[in-house]
Amino acid sequence: PRGGNTLRRCSADARDTAEASQQDTSSSAPPPPSPTMAKGTKRPHNKKSGDARAKRQKKPAATASTGANPTVKDILNDRLTPLANAYWALGQKSLRPYDPQVVERVYGAELSGADPKEVSARAVLLEFSSYLENYLWRHFDAKRATPGHVLSVMMMVNEKFREGVPVWDIFHAENEGSIGPFFGRVFSLRAARDLTPLEKITHVHFLINCYSSLEDPDVRSCCTRYVSLPMWRHVSRARVQGLLQGAPRLSAAWKALSKAKRAKRAEADFFPELIKDFLASLDQESPDALHLRYLERCMELFVDLLSRLPTRKFLRPVLVDCHFVVRCKLSRIFGDERGKLLRQLLQMINFYEDFGIDDREGKALTEKEIEIRRHERIERLQGLAFKHFRKELESVVLGTVSSMDTREGILKHLEKLTAPRLRELCERVHILGSRGDSPLLEVPDSKPFLAEVFVNSFEKRRSQRQEVNALPLYPSESVLWDTNLVPELTYHGDEVLALPKLNLQFLTIYDYLLRNFNLFRLESTYEIREDLKNVVHRLKPRQAGNGETVFTGWAKMAVPVRQFGITKVQKPNIGEVKPALVQAEVTVDLAPFQTSVRADWENIREHDVLFLLCVEARHGLEEKVKKLSLKEQLDPAELGIKYVRGCEVRRVLDEEKHVIGERRKDGTVAVGVGDMRTFRVELDTAQYQQDMTAVVDGADDVYTTFNLLVKRKAKENNFKAVLETIRNLMKGQFVIPEWLHNIFLGYGDPGSATYKSVASPTWRLRFSDTFLDFEHLRSCFAGHTVTLDAGAQGGGEAPGAPYEIEFLDQKKMVEELEAAGEEDKGQDVKRASRRASKKKPGAGAGPNPELLVKPYAFETPGPYPEDQPKRNTIRFTGKQVEAIRSGLNHGLTMIVGPPGTGKTDVAVQVMAELFHNEPKQRTLLVTHSNHALNDLFEKIMARDIDERYLLRCGRGEEELKTEKDFSKFGRVNYMLERRLHCLGEVSRLPPPP
Repeated sequence: PRGGNTLRRCSADARDTAEASQQDTSSSAPPPPSPTMAKGTKRPHNKKSGDARAKRQKKPAATASTGANPTVKDILNDRLTPLANAYWALGQKSLRPYDPQVVERVYGAELSGADPKEVSARAVLLEFSSYLENYLWRHFDAKRATPGHVLSVMMMVNEKFREGVPVWDIFHAENEGSIGPFFGRVFSLRAARDLTPLEKITHVHFLINCYSSLEDPDVRSCCTRYVSLPMWRHVSRARVQGLLQGAPRLSAAWKALSKAKRAKRAEADFFPELIKDFLASLDQESPDALHLRYLERCMELFVDLLSRLPTRKFLRPVLVDCHFVVRCKLSRIFGDERGKLLRQLLQMINFYEDFGIDDREGKALTEKEIEIRRHERIERLQGLAFKHFRKELESVVLGTVSSMDTREGILKHLEKLTAPRLRELCERVHILGSRGDSPLLEVPDSKPFLAEVFVNSFEKRRSQRQEVNALPLYPSESVLWDTNLVPELTYHGDEVLALPKLNLQFLTIYDYLLRNFNLFRLESTYEIREDLKNVVHRLKPRQAGNGETVFTGWAKMAVPVRQFGITKVQKPNIGEVKPALVQAEVTVDLAPFQTSVRADWENIREHDVLFLLCVEARHGLEEKVKKLSLKEQLDPAELGIKYVRGCEVRRVLDEEKHVIGERRKDGTVAVGVGDMRTFRVELDTAQYQQDMTAVVDGADDVYTTFNLLVKRKAKENNFKAVLETIRNLMKGQFVIPEWLHNIFLGYGDPGSATYKSVASPTWRLRFSDTFLDFEHLRSCFAGHTVTLDAGAQGGGEAPGAPYEIEFLDQKKMVEELEAAGEEDKGQDVKRASRRASKKKPGAGAGPNPELLVKPYAFETPGPYPEDQPKRNTIRFTGKQVEAIRSGLNHGLTMIVGPPGTGKTDVAVQVMAELFHNEPKQRTLLVTHSNHALNDLFEKIMARDIDERYLLRCGRGEEELKTEKDFSKFGRVNYMLERRLHCLGEVSRLPPPP
């Protein structure tokens, strides 16, 4: 929430912007480069221009959706400013009393226009004056508020979400009792009045923001009621009965709901009526921009609800029962050119509608389980066909399951059925309800529609693993220039994007990985697009007299292709359709490059990623071309970019076809000869398969058109390795601990992931050097009863470190859990763990937890003085020891504290103790920067961990303050040196007698 006089503060910011704009206008622009200026010559510096440029860089980001910053003059001269100063702006000496007509006047004049951009710009100005928190919400009364007041609150909430400002704290800070009634007004608004197209968009956009904020308890309780069991009143009885089978609790709730005929009617009707209105709007003739925006927002809302388990399990049956996907596919607008974004959003809905998860239990389904379920459905279909449609569906009765895999095969089976008989078949297999049993929308009797419904229900879809494998890792021209997937830099959140969202909740681990895969892929696509745009613009492609494209400019990151050819295509692996390997050779001439630029091209090595472009110039050599603006540069037609493909370098050859960098027999490394270089590369096999399929359909052969090779900076070009890692995780089986699984997906209590709440805690731990002496140990466990083992009490003095500690309360909890597990044999493990956790661990053991301390002998790694381990000298506090103990147990550990409180030392101690407690396990240490990792690594080096167990990954290894090599090659060399050292020590021993 904004504090203080927001209007004055924003006016001050706008004043700075206005001053910077005035200086920009008065300053002279730098002179254009002279045509005769040599490459590399610096342009003359203009101090005034440089100062203005610096001010431009410091200007705040655009606040209005139009991209323009309102200046102080704009704010002070705007008609809203006197009204705000009179009624709600903070800092004024006196404010007039609340007047509901002011809200109506502001809504009618400012927020109810026909132009969304203008309305958004006016909402920005109202947000500057804190209109929502100081006036709209403070004086909101659900009983007396007008629809304009409700819509005004919704618009301002949407604006705050667009700006990334916290919203719901405003509702809790003041007038909190009106939250529930306000949401009641929101969900009844559509039934209370006819909304304009812009109001419909505002309403749906507000719902999107609400259902993305389910972590707020009040928002969750108010919104989830409308996506719940009462919605199934609009689902056919046959489908409901199928959903209730094997779910006794759900069946009981449904029976209780059926008795209350008039209860919860609003909850039952809202989303079904929204779906009905959406489907009715699909066939509108000549839809305008607002109509399309409304449809896109509705699709975004449905995607969000299907991708969250609490809302998915109730909404999905409604969408499936009304055949939402089929109706959209057959509608007029989805076949229109302007329906491209709608088609992309429909693909996301179709994906989540068929997502491999058990909606009732929230359990992810394997490919085998999905296939078994499909086979069972087809077997039931064959039985019904044999009993009732033996003549018409003889091919189905006698056919195999694979004959129902493809759309063409299914349509061939249905050829002999008439429309009435096809409808009867759909009703018998419970795809359709009987006549009069379709509460939401009646199903047309046309055979094309019924056939499409049948195909959509039985067609075999590619598994999620196959979908991921079919995705190319490199962006092509179809993705690079699609602003629905990769938005422009000027995107302000006003338009819908066909992108997955990283919510607080995910359906499965696979869903989480897939969303990250797609988002990272598109994020890297944006960066690649900007680099390619910059390179091609610098090269200035022009068309020669013979029609060929020549490059009249120069760019250090690109070189024309002299020769390109596919050299090897391997057969697909078993179970795949794409080739196993596609190799090619690219020959270029590096003669135009000198000094450091030439060195960068010579340093291209294995696994580097390059891009192959087909550029067809639009302008001739003698044609005058105006300087392209930023927006025009993004147009691929203006740039001349026709095709883009990525590749990975495997070998680099010189003019004599020798592999550069290869080690010869004499131990020397081959150096490139001449200026010609040939890159042996591997192409994306999934993209190659798509391209060859398109060639069969009559498209151009992309791989005969490349004329430009582009490289990128190494630090920015690691996207392929990241995408391959995520894809490999999705292809294989990965294990996540049970205590982390639900919390990672956004469900359950995060506190249950701490080591004190984990079902099987580690109750015996060894602390090698965490405690300096026994008194140090006793002081760190001040609230515990510390008992020394009877065998270590001899001599009167407390034994020294190291110590083994048994936490008796946790030990008893584990024993009770094991006993509960034996009693509940065959039941769910989670149920057994909950039963054990309800019992009081250590009952009767006294008020303080008990510890049993046993000293143990630390194994000496060698007989020589230098082999003696380096001990910890830090006297950790009780809180720090608690953090170390947490780090050694199962569960999540978060160590938080201001600078200088020992967070790094505690982390190093956790690493050292983990190594000693689990010497055969591997520990991965990840940080946000190389500097932080090197700081930890150097402190670990100074501890008693043999350096043969240390490996530094990543690019920051050379920044370590040591002369030793901790890379994987350095570790091999170290072991060889260690071997020679040990042999030398053995040779010093006296000969045996």
